[in-house]
Amino acid sequence: MTGSPERQREARAAARAFTPGADLSVDTHDLPDGRLPAAMARSRRSWKRLARSEQPDIVLAPSVTDATRTTGTVAELVPTAFRDQLYLAYEIPKWDGDLGRPNAYLPLTDEVARRKVELLDKCYPSQGRP
Repeated sequence: MTGSPERQREARAAARAFTPGADLSVDTHDLPDGRLPAAMARSRRSWKRLARSEQPDIVLAPSVTDATRTTGTVAELVPTAFRDQLYLAYEIPKWDGDLGRPNAYLPLTDEVARRKVELLDKCYPSQGRP
C-alpha cells in the first residue's frame, strides 16, 4: 500500500520470489510510507476499491496489535474492507516487543527459515542491515 517506487519494485520481486509459479498480481498504491494514519481517508478509499475489485478466499494482513503506524493502520482497515472474506492476522516480531498473544504458531524447518531470510535479504535491499 505504501512505499517509494524502489520499495514497490522490491515488493513485486519478493512476491514472485516467495511464490514461484503462482498466478500472481501485485497492486501498489501511492500512499505515504510511515505516515499512513495521516492519509486515512485516501487509505480507506484504496482498500475499498481493492475489496470491490478482488474477491479473495483468504486475506492475510498484520495483526491489530502491531505497534508500527503503517502496518497497524493496515490492520485496522483490512477487516472492514474485506468483511465478507476470511481474515487471518499475522504477527511481525520486532525489537520493540509489540508481539501480541498469537493463538497459533507455524513451525519452520531450518531449511525453510534459512531460505526465508535469504530471500528477505535479497528482495529488500532498501531494508538492509545496518
